[in-house]
Amino acid sequence: MNPVKPIRWKVIVLFTIVVVVLILFLFVPLGIELNSYLKENHLLFYASGTSEKAFLNTTWKMSPKEIERANKSRLTKSTSIFLDLFAPSVVNKQRFTEFFQENIGLWGHSAKVNYFFFDNQLYEYYIWLENINPNSMHTTIFETLENRLGVGKEEEKKGTDFIHFFSWDTDKQHVEYWMGMSKGTESYYVGIRTSYKPFLAEIRKLIKEERKKYF
Repeated sequence: MNPVKPIRWKVIVLFTIVVVVLILFLFVPLGIELNSYLKENHLLFYASGTSEKAFLNTTWKMSPKEIERANKSRLTKSTSIFLDLFAPSVVNKQRFTEFFQENIGLWGHSAKVNYFFFDNQLYEYYIWLENINPNSMHTTIFETLENRLGVGKEEEKKGTDFIHFFSWDTDKQHVEYWMGMSKGTESYYVGIRTSYKPFLAEIRKLIKEERKKYF
């Protein structure tokens, strides 16, 4: 038997082991870092948005990072002391977060949009406009909503300051639109709140299950 062959075979095996160890040493940390980056920024298979449009280029269940990319904008996390008033009644309130964006141009006015998230996924948003012309703005917004959602249902006005209050219910969304006048001023405002019904149903189911475990 040629003694050179076993030696050559051992060298090849040793060389292969070294190469594999080097690959693992170099690429595994890179893979972990890449996975962490994708997860943190909700990219590729970590993206949570559906295909159903919510607002502008945003789709329902998107994360804040996804919304920022979709709308090429920056969101600010809310630190309001009243945040819990809007949060779902779950045990862990930290599952709820609110972000907002100001100075969005809508219908020729500067608007503020508040986005509400549960488990970092969008389930509701709220549009607010101030100092508007009540007649022309109502016509413009109302036509926009009816063209998108169909015939609106006029609701009982919730307060003496309200001029208009309408709602829409589709298979996937509940939308409320109201216009009012600020007390003691001639300043008019508009609010539009849109909720994603499938995700809200999941949240309500969770709340119901949690309450069974209180005691």
